[in-house]
Amino acid sequence: MSKTISEILSQPKTWSSVLNRQTDNVEELRNDLFGKTNLFVGSGTSFYLSLSASSIFSKYTNQNSLAVPSAEVILFPEVIMPRSSENYSAFLISR
Repeated sequence: MSKTISEILSQPKTWSSVLNRQTDNVEELRNDLFGKTNLFVGSGTSFYLSLSASSIFSKYTNQNSLAVPSAEVILFPEVIMPRSSENYSAFLISR
């Protein structure tokens, strides 16, 4: 079996393990993310995933989110995050 197929097939077990360990932190995570602008950051293919993740996040949480290319965050942070008084959280997506 190829490494790629093996990695794909291992995902359900891995995610199940992670989610089971994080159930105690759900309320803390919710409080940390809600009321902020949530940035989904990626490059190339990961940016396209950021677009989907941002849309899904906003749909199911009714929270503000924005997908942005990682280069723009590095080169033009004042454009991506124009109001320094606003709170931001970032989800960095990479393959």
